[in-house]
Amino acid sequence: MNGHSTQQHWLSRKSNSPIRTPAYSWSASSESQRTLPRLQEQTLANFLIQPSTIVKRIMDGITSQWRGRHVIALAIRTGETDWKRFLSEVGPARRFIACYDKISDGDKSKFVAFLSTDSPSVAEHVKNAVKVLDLDVTYVDDPIVITHQEHGSESTAGITKIYADFFLLQKVDTAILTHGSLFGSTAIRFRDPPFPDHRIHYVSDENCVPGEYPGCATPKFPVCSE
Repeated sequence: MNGHSTQQHWLSRKSNSPIRTPAYSWSASSESQRTLPRLQEQTLANFLIQPSTIVKRIMDGITSQWRGRHVIALAIRTGETDWKRFLSEVGPARRFIACYDKISDGDKSKFVAFLSTDSPSVAEHVKNAVKVLDLDVTYVDDPIVITHQEHGSESTAGITKIYADFFLLQKVDTAILTHGSLFGSTAIRFRDPPFPDHRIHYVSDENCVPGEYPGCATPKFPVCSE
């Protein structure tokens, strides 16, 4: 998601906007902002950005499938339409799957995955691979690419699903994220309560180069993926 949502943003102006924003806006120089209490960034963000009724309905359809199990996020963001890819099309997806399999120890009665991806081919690959392992995976249908959209191509339904993806990532118990992608890392940053570090794992591209965008995570691959 680029930018921010104010009353002037096209999403906020729509009557069926997928997000709820305050009925006011303020700038960095406004007196009201300078007098705001020094709240923690996470608490403030959770107050200002909340899912709409439509988004909650989508979320409820996913969380109802979790049934109290430990949820492992597979946030596989390829950046396929960005100027620089984060991951090759399907290859690194195996590391996310390996992590899920190792953490869950093959017990789908206690663990379930939530898949968030910008690539339909990755989505199909993961669904098929997880099925072979006899593990469960949940996902919001029809992932869409949200970068470099042509003016006028915005799909309210598609954007609504992306917001559902974003808020659902805040509800998982363990996160396996794509190094270099802000989508997953930003979502879990606003999780309440915060994520313990040992439950956040980053996967780099196989051919990443340190010092060149998007760089490599440290370690390059999580131990659970080996």
